[in-house]
Amino acid sequence: MLYNQTGLYEEALYYSTLAQQQSSNDRDACAAKQLMIESYYRLQHAENMDEIYSTAVASCQQAGAPVFESLVHYFYIRYLLDIEELQGAARMVDEHYQAAQQLSYEPLRVFYQALKAQVYLLMDDFASAEEAALIVTANPDNHQYFETHVIASKTLYQVYEQKGDFKSALHYHKLLHQSKLQYRDLQSERIRGFYESKAVMEAKTQQIELLNMENSLLYLQQQVLSKEAQNARLLLGLFVLMLLALGFLAYQGLIGRHRFKFMAENDELTGISNRYHFNKLAEKSLLHCKKQGMTVGVILFDLDHFKQINDKFGHATGDWVLQQVVQSCRNFMRLDDIFGRLGGEEFAIVLPGCHADKALMLAEICRDSIEDIDTKRCGHEFLLTASFGVTSSDTSGYELKQLLADADKAMYRAKQGGRNQVHFFTGTPAVKSQPQFGD
Repeated sequence: MLYNQTGLYEEALYYSTLAQQQSSNDRDACAAKQLMIESYYRLQHAENMDEIYSTAVASCQQAGAPVFESLVHYFYIRYLLDIEELQGAARMVDEHYQAAQQLSYEPLRVFYQALKAQVYLLMDDFASAEEAALIVTANPDNHQYFETHVIASKTLYQVYEQKGDFKSALHYHKLLHQSKLQYRDLQSERIRGFYESKAVMEAKTQQIELLNMENSLLYLQQQVLSKEAQNARLLLGLFVLMLLALGFLAYQGLIGRHRFKFMAENDELTGISNRYHFNKLAEKSLLHCKKQGMTVGVILFDLDHFKQINDKFGHATGDWVLQQVVQSCRNFMRLDDIFGRLGGEEFAIVLPGCHADKALMLAEICRDSIEDIDTKRCGHEFLLTASFGVTSSDTSGYELKQLLADADKAMYRAKQGGRNQVHFFTGTPAVKSQPQFGD
């Protein structure tokens, strides 16, 4: 459960599988399988979902654990939505919604309410989607469940956009952005707390080991004055100490190697992947998506008139601009998106499992976010914009070189069109994307 909450889903899957194998009663098996299906969903292991879902439901029904059973249904319904099995998802929501609302577990009731809103939206029942989502967002107590608040805010944003109520759409788009930031901060806080606790435990263990070593040395020093047999023990203790010192040196060498590896793979200024590491990660991701039949989106963008910023305000200001652009864009990316600096002021993003319309939306959001950067914080005031080119594997295939080349063509069209624009590569002369209100 701890690993699931901190986003370490591979570790969570390992321990939940181990717990399920070692469970001594039905309730323990049910809880373990509920955590397993959550890990499978987060990891997008679609090939195992149907089997683990059936066994998890059976275990929880046999154990008489309705809360765990409802959580199992919840993650399976979200899986069905991801694979666009709308009819099956709608049927399951209707079947299990009332049971979840009758439970005393408040988070679960909120989860299903947000899920209901999402299902209605995907089935184009905008009135029902609006009603269900408003129940989530209207209750201040529900704001602590950031993930469900993200779903509800996104639903309302899309509903009001479809209805032409752009003022309300903008309001909920802002709430969506705020909820995403809060959810990301919560995840970061959990991960930071986890590793801080782990570091404290390791430090205490090392302190105990050091004290033990000091006690051993004192003991050996006292005994060396007594008799010849005790001298042998002293030599053994010194030998152990030498091994520990060698181990410490080896550990320091390992840490140094990891540090140099990080420096070799990441851009020193912005902290994201450099061109070499970006290409390596992107090619690996493209190969996986090609085998799985998943669409990949690619965004290429370049800061407008960046050389003038360097020339007029100095390279320190230019460096600040690059850092702010990266920080601003990373707020809107998923954990498995690949973000790299290709050189100078040019950046690229590879989006596994992302269709062209979603890639265009992300590009528009990033473009808008860059334009909103307050440059007065660096001591100078100037307009900061970027031009974006977007393509996808549906249009350009799965070869990284071709994807980047096509995205570059679209970006060139954005530059020609007046900059501060997003263009999509269609295989013919690029066509400017229609901006989504609020993006």
